[in-house]
Amino acid sequence: MTWIKNSKAKKILFPFLLVATVFLIYANSVDNEYALDDNVVIERLAYFEGSDHLASIFTHHHVSDEHQKYGYRPLVLLTFSLERKLFKSLPAKQTVKEKRIKNKVTQANVSHFVNLLFYALTALVLFYFLRYLFVGLDHTFSFLITLLFVVHPLHTEVVDNLKSRDELLMFLGSIAALLYYVKYARHLKAKHLMLATLFFFMAVLSKKTAIGLLGVLPIVLYFDKARAKPFVASVLSLILAVAAFVLLKKSLLTDVSVRNLEFFENPLVSEGGIWDRFSLGLYCAWHYLKMLIYPHELSFYYGYSKIPMADWSYYEVWLALTLYLFLLVYGFVLLIKRNALGLGLILWLGLMFAYLNILSPVAGIVADRFPYFFSLGFCIAFVALLSQFFKVHFEAGKSVKLPTTYGVMLLAVLALYSVRVINRNPDWENYLVLYQSDIDHLEESAKANTLLANELYMNAGREEDKVKAASHIKQAYTHYKKALEVYPSYVEVYNNLGSLQYEFLRDFKSAKQNFLKAYVLDSAFSQNNIYNIGSCYGQLGQLDSSLFYYKKLINQSEKNKALVGMAKKVYVSYAQLLLKENLVDSAKQVYHSAIQNYPNDPRFFCRACKHFSGTGRYSKRH
Repeated sequence: MTWIKNSKAKKILFPFLLVATVFLIYANSVDNEYALDDNVVIERLAYFEGSDHLASIFTHHHVSDEHQKYGYRPLVLLTFSLERKLFKSLPAKQTVKEKRIKNKVTQANVSHFVNLLFYALTALVLFYFLRYLFVGLDHTFSFLITLLFVVHPLHTEVVDNLKSRDELLMFLGSIAALLYYVKYARHLKAKHLMLATLFFFMAVLSKKTAIGLLGVLPIVLYFDKARAKPFVASVLSLILAVAAFVLLKKSLLTDVSVRNLEFFENPLVSEGGIWDRFSLGLYCAWHYLKMLIYPHELSFYYGYSKIPMADWSYYEVWLALTLYLFLLVYGFVLLIKRNALGLGLILWLGLMFAYLNILSPVAGIVADRFPYFFSLGFCIAFVALLSQFFKVHFEAGKSVKLPTTYGVMLLAVLALYSVRVINRNPDWENYLVLYQSDIDHLEESAKANTLLANELYMNAGREEDKVKAASHIKQAYTHYKKALEVYPSYVEVYNNLGSLQYEFLRDFKSAKQNFLKAYVLDSAFSQNNIYNIGSCYGQLGQLDSSLFYYKKLINQSEKNKALVGMAKKVYVSYAQLLLKENLVDSAKQVYHSAIQNYPNDPRFFCRACKHFSGTGRYSKRH
């Protein structure tokens, strides 16, 4: 069949079709609420609110809690902050029950819609970049690559997971930068170089992985036959922008970055040498190949041991080594000839290398969002290879004839991918729906089981229906135990399982055992854990042991001011336990110590009055 002949019609029709496709296949994602890790980024925005909220966004890490501080992505936080200000009258989110009774538009829905807008804009910018780069080819070639990229199911996490807006903005800025670098190389206009540098700087302010453009830009400029002067100027501007980013980050961030990977996130952090990294890296490369061709089992998380610590005995390792060596050599040969297939292969393989755990271990070992940038190379290679196989010529100015078989194959792939995207979007409705949707094929993931168990645990506390609450508790218990089967040294799971046994099952003996296991594995894991051990001993009537752990926590609070809140809680529990055992004088001493240490906290005066004076009134005279 003959494709559209009129080039002007293509300039209007192709962008329209791309945007329409984005909204068609992702429309059912807009009604989703917050899901995986959205709370880490979005739900902590209140911390930045105030008169100087914009400035504070640029002076804090992207992720910050009591254990970790890492990432510098102020542009992402800025977009979410602006949304909250513009739509502050809307509820932040709604529960499943609220949605069922009266579905309201929430801030989460607005954020999902904005993600769609960014993805649609990405489709347009990518099409214009490819059309400009492949100037000697008909626009149909660039359109098919962009369309394949738009409908690829691996991109659902980037679009549906609000936290992944950093990937969206990073890629958008990177492609816009490449477009203007190519324009500068051809026309030598300073404004193009300035715009390219600006877009790259925006990309790196969204996520530092945009620095990968240092490898991508020379390849693209070589492919475009750039002259020496603009080639050097472009690369230098990129290096200067990276240096500016590093200086800005160092000058504005006062806290030290802390990101410690755990064994269950990636075993390479504590075991394995360089050859183990290569074998696991090749296994990951094989995994990504399967997911790029057709992602059957999309997952919110992988990690240990969903992805095994593959050694050289795995057939996938040798298959990946053989195939990728061939593709690498073949890609370089074609790139030297400035063939589009060669460009696609080298972009794919080069960008993928950073995510294979060879250079450094990555959280989760693999992830659906990681291929977002290097999937562009795959899409270029796929369309170019298919075109060469069917001998389809996309020469500019000539009619493009697509063989029926070629058209049918392409339509089948696009339709299959689109249906997969549409079916995947509802899985991201909220935390619980997402975790339950994927857990069947994530049974061997310690982290995935833990995330589901934690969510079931929290939902049990909020659930009014006692039957449903009991079901949540039973399921949470099962998944905690499964997580421990996969990884028996999972400190957090012992602590959370103990909490579930204490709070819901009232099995204080088992709870104590799990809290103690967490304490033995990591005594510094959580001060709550020490408090929980003391509480369990108290419930079991083992007074001396309970007081031992309460005293330990109070002593620690004297050295660490961050533990003041926990210490106050301990004083109350400590005194109540003594009163329970009818040790009134000892309880008085505890409250006396609490009053001495925290004279401005009325709760201790009130409680002392209540228990020892017969009045419930607050007075510092008591």
